[in-house]
Amino acid sequence: TTATIAVARDVFSADGYAVWRFDESSGWRVVESHGISETFTSRFIALNVGRRVRGELEFSEPLIIDDVAAAPLLKDLRDAYAAEGIVSMVVFPLGIRGHRTGTIVFYFRQPRRFTDADIEAGRALANIAAAALATAELYAEQEAARQAATYAQRQAAFLAEAGAVLS
Repeated sequence: TTATIAVARDVFSADGYAVWRFDESSGWRVVESHGISETFTSRFIALNVGRRVRGELEFSEPLIIDDVAAAPLLKDLRDAYAAEGIVSMVVFPLGIRGHRTGTIVFYFRQPRRFTDADIEAGRALANIAAAALATAELYAEQEAARQAATYAQRQAAFLAEAGAVLS
């Protein structure tokens, strides 16, 4: 995710960046960010505590918000956006292993009208980020399975050796 933010900064000029992921135990949370405060990201994380939060996004196209203060979807969070100075933003869903359980968000402190080129660049970056996250998850799962197999093999060898000694 650090590489995703680095590439995003090179490709898409914004004041802030965040990669969000859904986790069954904690809901939606920022896994990597740049240009936004920890207070801002913590506020959003705190909103998930105690709520049943849906894991998969309901939208599959970029969510373009030219004015966060006027967006009905963000009415409960307007104070957080105002405190952070966020005026506009665009959210790109990340399809990870067949599910939209991540986003990459670009935040702007000045009003912004998003062009078709902005949306296409963000969409391409979102596709690359989703592929990288899916690959990283698969690798982690394979590594865990490999470690479990090694542990089971060692246990079996120990038990075989103990059985031989006991008989």
